[in-house]
Amino acid sequence: MMFIFLVLAIGAVALILWWFRSGNVAGRSNFLQQNEDSSLEIVNRRYAQGEIDREQYEEMRENLLSR
Repeated sequence: MMFIFLVLAIGAVALILWWFRSGNVAGRSNFLQQNEDSSLEIVNRRYAQGEIDREQYEEMRENLLSR
């Protein structure tokens, strides 16, 4: 009886861990995709806001596009 409970408990923990790691939690993956900017978008925004000059922008952009 104890063995069955132990197997079920381990299975439940494994299932919960798999569920969270796969991104199937409601709203979790959509939230991350909406709020996660690409590196190029960040560089474009920083240039547009005047945080970096043209030389820095072109260097960063070229660096990112060559990956």
